[in-house]
Amino acid sequence: MTNLLFSYKIERVFHRISYYYNTDKVEILHRKLKSFKKNILNSIGKTKLCIDKFVKQYKING
Repeated sequence: MTNLLFSYKIERVFHRISYYYNTDKVEILHRKLKSFKKNILNSIGKTKLCIDKFVKQYKING
């Protein structure tokens, strides 16, 4: 759910900016934000995988 909330907030930022400034700069900013969002979500996914591996390896319960 956190990932969806984060994605929604970034999209809202883009829509708010594009509403006031309809320029090419906004499109560049949108691409950068999408890339940033993708990197953050990938990091979250990788961290979760590492934690899952650790838990399985050491058979941690709870």
